[in-house]
Amino acid sequence: MAQLKEESQEDALVEVETEPDPAVSCLESPYASKPAMFRTSDGTIFSVPEDFVSKLPALVELRKENQDGITNLSFDKVIAHVFFHCLCTGNYEQHYCEHLSEDLNDHPALWELKCALRVHAVAKEYGFSDLKFAAKIHMEEHYELLPIDDFMDHIRENLAYFKDDIRWLRQQMQVALESAFAREPCFYERSIFLETIGHSPDFDRLLAQVMGKMYRSMHTGGTEEVAWSWRAMVGRTS
Repeated sequence: MAQLKEESQEDALVEVETEPDPAVSCLESPYASKPAMFRTSDGTIFSVPEDFVSKLPALVELRKENQDGITNLSFDKVIAHVFFHCLCTGNYEQHYCEHLSEDLNDHPALWELKCALRVHAVAKEYGFSDLKFAAKIHMEEHYELLPIDDFMDHIRENLAYFKDDIRWLRQQMQVALESAFAREPCFYERSIFLETIGHSPDFDRLLAQVMGKMYRSMHTGGTEEVAWSWRAMVGRTS
């Protein structure tokens, strides 16, 4: 019996104290946060996760004025898509095909520029620096694609908007003019180009500054041709 008792003691379960398992922490997806509702100027409702909305102080302030749980926006659904897509993903995206019917006579690049300009204005209004920068990049990419006469008209019509970005605008004008010159060396002789001059003193002054810089930066081999174009343009505007 004594031997059996010893065997029972040997088989007894021994409990070992262990450290508790560490708590597993899961990152909460911002897409799982409560949706914030926004109404565009054309009546479209956008549902955006609050975690993204909270990144932009201007939107947070605007939501304090919401009606029936929905915050009214001053821009339409086209701009709202670009705005919220960039806010949530960090990417810039415009949809040309959705609004082709509104500007049937416009070059595709011109529609892109018009939209990007509106996006840029909204980005400035809301202090959305990432969107503002992305809109500028988008404009830069499309200026070279635009026929020079459409480009000139676009800049002249929106010159007042660029008053705080004149240096940047000069650079874009130079790129566009150099691109036009590479495609068609005699573009400056076309009446469709010359007719864009003489409507706005501020625009004409800007154009003269840009073409003057181009003239100074040209290599010797192309100086005479550019100089001739410069004299031709000045002669037509005087």
